[in-house]
Amino acid sequence: MDEPENISSSGSWLIENWGNLSSLVGLVVSLVGLGITIYLSWRAKTAAEASQLAAERTRSKLAHVDLIADLHQAGSFIDDLKTRVHAGSYEVISDKSHIVRTLVGPIAQGRDLAITEDLKNRLSELNSQMKLLGRIANVCATDREKAMEKAKTLSMLDDQKESLAVALAEVKRLLGDHDGNENI
Repeated sequence: MDEPENISSSGSWLIENWGNLSSLVGLVVSLVGLGITIYLSWRAKTAAEASQLAAERTRSKLAHVDLIADLHQAGSFIDDLKTRVHAGSYEVISDKSHIVRTLVGPIAQGRDLAITEDLKNRLSELNSQMKLLGRIANVCATDREKAMEKAKTLSMLDDQKESLAVALAEVKRLLGDHDGNENI
């Protein structure tokens, strides 16, 4: 008969201390939940930072790819300008030189890319030469008796094409250094 009294006394202890026990269990569950919340928050923060870094790298790479495309396009326009100089198509020369300036101008001014000051200066010079070429072409277009000095103009265009080639090589080098590979 001792057992039923024991069960009854432990049962009454459990009933009397039920609030304390449930508080203790609640505290343990809350602490475990807090630990899990902190851990998951830390993981989410780390993942968000990694995602932001990847997005910044992608934006940077895309900016370099856009820069390469712009420089290639400017080179194509300079090749076309050579053809137009031979043909004496002054109106077209003025338009094409303006397009080259539109492509190269933002690059020469920085455009948030890490290119050297020497390269910016070369591209600024190219921009100035295109502006001068456009003005000369406008004068020749309005006064047909004035002729453009073809040899001098073609030589200048060759020099500017060389500046674009140097710019392309530098940007490709920077892109290769940035990503750890040399392929574009």
